[in-house]
Amino acid sequence: MTGTSNPLLRATVPLWAAILLIILLPGIIFAPPLLSGKTIGPFDQMASMIPGREVSNQPRSWDILQADGALQFYGWRDLVFEAHRTGKQPFWNPYQLAGTPLLANSQSAGYYPIHILIGKLGIPTGAAIVFLAWLHLSVAGLGLFALARRLGAGTEGATLGAVGLALSPFALSWSALASVMTTCAWIPVLLAAQLALIQRPSWRTALAVSGSAVMLLTGGHLQFVFYGLFAWLIFTPIAFFTQSEKPKPIFSALASCLAIGIAGFAALPQINPALEFSKQSHRQSVASAQGYKAYQSSAIKPYEFLGLLAPGFMGAPGIPDNPGTNENIPSTWNMYAKPGGNYAESAIWLGVPIVMGICMLRRRQNWRELSPVIAVALAGLLLALGTPLAQLLYFGIPGFSATGSPGRAAIIFVLGACTLAAVAIPKTPSDSNPTEKAYAYFGLLGVAILTILASTRLGGIESWVGLDLNPIIARRTTDTLPILVASLVFAAGAWFAWAKLGWHALGLVAALIAHLVVAQTQILPFSNPPKPQLPDTPNQRVAFVNQKWDFFAPPESGIMPPNFATAARVMDIGGYDSLMALSTVELLKSINAGQDAAPPTNGNMMFVKPSLDPAALSEAGVTRVYSKLGVDNLTQTDEIGDIRVYDLAGPGLVTPSTAQIKNITTEGFQLSGTSNQDIIVRFRNIQGWTVNGVPILPSESPWITSTAKSDLSTYNYTPPGYLPWPWLPSLLALLALIITAIPNKTLEFPVDSAEEDQPEEV
Repeated sequence: MTGTSNPLLRATVPLWAAILLIILLPGIIFAPPLLSGKTIGPFDQMASMIPGREVSNQPRSWDILQADGALQFYGWRDLVFEAHRTGKQPFWNPYQLAGTPLLANSQSAGYYPIHILIGKLGIPTGAAIVFLAWLHLSVAGLGLFALARRLGAGTEGATLGAVGLALSPFALSWSALASVMTTCAWIPVLLAAQLALIQRPSWRTALAVSGSAVMLLTGGHLQFVFYGLFAWLIFTPIAFFTQSEKPKPIFSALASCLAIGIAGFAALPQINPALEFSKQSHRQSVASAQGYKAYQSSAIKPYEFLGLLAPGFMGAPGIPDNPGTNENIPSTWNMYAKPGGNYAESAIWLGVPIVMGICMLRRRQNWRELSPVIAVALAGLLLALGTPLAQLLYFGIPGFSATGSPGRAAIIFVLGACTLAAVAIPKTPSDSNPTEKAYAYFGLLGVAILTILASTRLGGIESWVGLDLNPIIARRTTDTLPILVASLVFAAGAWFAWAKLGWHALGLVAALIAHLVVAQTQILPFSNPPKPQLPDTPNQRVAFVNQKWDFFAPPESGIMPPNFATAARVMDIGGYDSLMALSTVELLKSINAGQDAAPPTNGNMMFVKPSLDPAALSEAGVTRVYSKLGVDNLTQTDEIGDIRVYDLAGPGLVTPSTAQIKNITTEGFQLSGTSNQDIIVRFRNIQGWTVNGVPILPSESPWITSTAKSDLSTYNYTPPGYLPWPWLPSLLALLALIITAIPNKTLEFPVDSAEEDQPEEV
């Protein structure tokens, strides 16, 4: 007899309730901003940089990575949604860097099916970003739930694993950068669909693989696309050889390859332009020993595993180190321990109940069938640690040397760990045993004790900024210790309910509380997008003078953070992009009189600096300059508060002045007026421009030059590598959703005899 016979206490969680819980639980993060009209991004922390924006005291500390949610993704999503709302293609951003590709920067995700739907529905950008963040955490959780169930997990265990992934430090912190979880959410879905195809092969399950793969491929972040495909490549062959039932192995193998091939073909309109543009990008790099040393230096360090049970030991983004003092420095101390260190870049942490679940793995577990997930988790861990596996990819795969920190591979480690924890939880009340020894929980306590001892005795870590880390680490330990203890208490209740009593629903409640206690769910910044107050500047390009970008605080002398001009629909010569033409970088360097336009902290930002060359700036079509800094070689003509205004005499955007730009869109623009001479339009003449359907050939001039003489000429930009089936990813995803949603025996989870004997779920 296991536990009590009371049916209420021995109740299990209905499948529908588990799914609903996974969908709704991220609402504790995203429902408040949706209701208040705020969006993701620390716009308010940069208020002092925005002309006309009222400055308020900000209790949050600065997180340079979270700032990208405001600096990059809001503007990109705004343009993409506007393009689909107005029936245009999301090809080009006319507002930054004298015109720069939009689709080909990859992270804009212009043909991601849900982005197209959002645009067609006309949902406001801010609300759409928050809704999509919620949606993708739910998708990630549901994908892991399906994967764990197919590996034999019970409803409660699969729910814990799903919540563990969806509300993991990795998923939460990277939600600030929209393209990351938009991409990563589909990795567990793809693996679940692949396992379904192996276990119950059919064209329906093959279509599910293809549909989830196309969502992954169009999610926008190519580094995480790689990690998703890498996980699939490891998972699939091992699963073929280790699954006990393989009804149609040849069909499954061929269907798997065909499904991924079709998804890759469908996603080419989005992926191929990015690959083509990368050939002329400023981020081109050749793998070298020196480059690998820098790449490896950003890998997960041993001391960062202090956050394995409770990420609070490493601090939290946006939370000041010592609230109540005048020093509003971030509490995330790994950013002081290694250059480029950041909470999100190191978020390999799992939380108390997931580690407990892993400790509950038993010898009687079907290790053979779990081996694909173990292999994925191990590969993610080895990559994140910067081991020889990371070195192999760095030197062996073209373009891999241009990717970000290897610590980002933590996503597939966290996914694998959450799946293993889900499978380890007793599946049914009859699996419980009143005489069960507490070895698993003692294992969890052992990890907790080691964590506390390491945190209290951690010494010798030098700060690259000369900061004494000992007081900061001590404060993190003091703050986090009671949280860890509380989580351990709830985890003890979950273990006791599951392992000894068979109280599955109550055990799940205790485990979820244990996770929420340590998960740091309130780390994302939410605020209102800016509405800068600048004079109306139709058909005018401006420049905002900036000098630096800081790791630890927004620059006091900064003005109009890069890419805010896109949201304001102001044409800015500077900008911030994940991919930009090398020739554009050289153009900005010439404008800055030979000085590098990027600040030392970020090579993707392009500033106009006080060293600017007025003649080069004027030649770039700029006729007005705004600055909080003095610009010695310009004459001030006006001021707006503490902002100095300088007007430049020059040709403007078009030469001769008899021609005027009109109807600027994400596809191009129209030019009205005639001329007996060549028309120069000061948008970057990158490959892909046509005028009235005739290609504009590259020239020595950086600007679009045309001999068009008609009263109204149409200039269109189409990114090289674009293929004319942008509707195919949406069609494939829609077919997969509809067909796999139709009830069919081949899609049911396998049911063992133990399940069949259980009473009806309450």
